[in-house]
Amino acid sequence: MDWSRQFYGRQQQWLQVYGGPITDHHRRLAAQVEAVVGVAQTAVLELGAGGGQFATALAQRGYDVTAVDFTPANAEHIRSLALQAAPGTVTVLAVDFYEVSLPLAHYAAICYWDGFGVGSDGDQVRLLQRMARWLRPDGVILMDVYTPWYWAAQHGREMDLGSVKRRYTFDARQCRMLDTWWLPGDPDSAVTQSLRCYSPADLQLLLDAAGLRIQNVTPGGGFDPVSGQYSDSLPLAAAMTYQVQLVKTDVYSGIAGDG
Repeated sequence: MDWSRQFYGRQQQWLQVYGGPITDHHRRLAAQVEAVVGVAQTAVLELGAGGGQFATALAQRGYDVTAVDFTPANAEHIRSLALQAAPGTVTVLAVDFYEVSLPLAHYAAICYWDGFGVGSDGDQVRLLQRMARWLRPDGVILMDVYTPWYWAAQHGREMDLGSVKRRYTFDARQCRMLDTWWLPGDPDSAVTQSLRCYSPADLQLLLDAAGLRIQNVTPGGGFDPVSGQYSDSLPLAAAMTYQVQLVKTDVYSGIAGDG
């Protein structure tokens, strides 16, 4: 996970990808969470909150959201957006979610968008165990998971993002998507995001160790290199990601340790 701070820092420096206002995409996500969680359950946790657009959109629906992101610039942007959070609230924690201390069995929902897979399988299990401890017995975890089949098909694809170059590669042995950004003419500037990809069956093997199970799988979208268009919804076999709803298993009784 040593790459993460450098990658996300450069990404923000070059393109300001986590800034900006709340969009319809964030509002749709917030409405989706409300449909799953209900209006009476108010405490929600977002991990890797980015610029805080989703957290604020959810707070505007009356939820009290804790937004965790280790990037100082992101945390500052979340605080600025949180001024619009009423009738709910947004509490910002600028800390690594592997290190943060949070109340146990407290959150009705835990959301982690577009980032699961950082580190090893063991790192994922450790994070899932932490999430299970923070989750209420009747709570739900909502998160995006990258598929191996989409990224294998995208291997070698390059694109221009303004003044920045980007290349997708796929490590078939480790089943990881590699997303490399660099400035043209400056190979030393290259930074790479590396995320583990999982099929739903592979993911469940991790969940078993955390006392969690998959309640629902919803395929996400993906980019069609032939048409040049992004589709919001594709069959699972073609999707870049899928969203899972996770709940605690009946046998899970907690894991020793702090929050």
